[in-house]
Amino acid sequence: MRQLYAFGARTSPSMGAIPERVHFLDGMRGWAALAVVLYHLAPTFLIPPHYLKSIGWLMLPMDGALAVYVFFVVSGFSLSIGFVRRRERSGLFSLAIRRYPRLAIPVLAATLITLVMLLTGANRAPNAAALLGRTNWPASAFRFEPGLIDALKFGLFDVFFHYRWDHSYNPVLWTMSYELIGSVMVFALLIVMGTSRIRWAAYGLGWLALAHFDSPLSSFIAGTVLAECHGSIWIRVLRKPATAWLISTTLFSSFSMLSASSGRRTTVLPCAPYAGQRW
Repeated sequence: MRQLYAFGARTSPSMGAIPERVHFLDGMRGWAALAVVLYHLAPTFLIPPHYLKSIGWLMLPMDGALAVYVFFVVSGFSLSIGFVRRRERSGLFSLAIRRYPRLAIPVLAATLITLVMLLTGANRAPNAAALLGRTNWPASAFRFEPGLIDALKFGLFDVFFHYRWDHSYNPVLWTMSYELIGSVMVFALLIVMGTSRIRWAAYGLGWLALAHFDSPLSSFIAGTVLAECHGSIWIRVLRKPATAWLISTTLFSSFSMLSASSGRRTTVLPCAPYAGQRW
């Protein structure tokens, strides 16, 4: 779930140099990455299933569903912030062209690593889950015949356009189709409405429509809205960095939780009461 930008010297030349780093994103990304790791590790291998409900309140820091939505909001923010600060459409076209390879290259690398592990017998996660009596994803995954051509097809096409849970080289890559579609949606929204006076209404209607259908794509629009807020005059005139960080983090967390609550029924359910269930 890497994001396109770290904001700073690595920013696209077509969008211009962005002088300041958006520090609050680092903390959000760090927690989300740790939460996803713990979400897949603890309920699957460390905590017996019958204990999960009784310690549900302890599972909040490792709520993998919420963490996924945080990454989606981060993507929407990252893809929007350069345009928000300059209102230049030219950079968006360059970002749109590069988005697929930026996602596909690490996805393909992860897929090929998994292929090698499957062919050499190094992937022992399903066996470990079965021995522990688990019935969730590690025990039921990888029940297909792996092959190089098949892996290339999965890493370059299926994972984005025809993802199947029962034929996945990496189950956590279900998010990639949302990343690609969400990115296209953000680019289209900014190109069409990004300089319009009614863009806030467009953002709001788009988010409400997607949330109504429980779509995780609402998180990308939430990220665009947060980028608009972060780039607005009222946030720039704040003199105390701590105050700006607190406001930004609060808004970011609120939008992520709001998007997750509207869409989690169609994606990964929260691990506390529903460990191991899928969308």
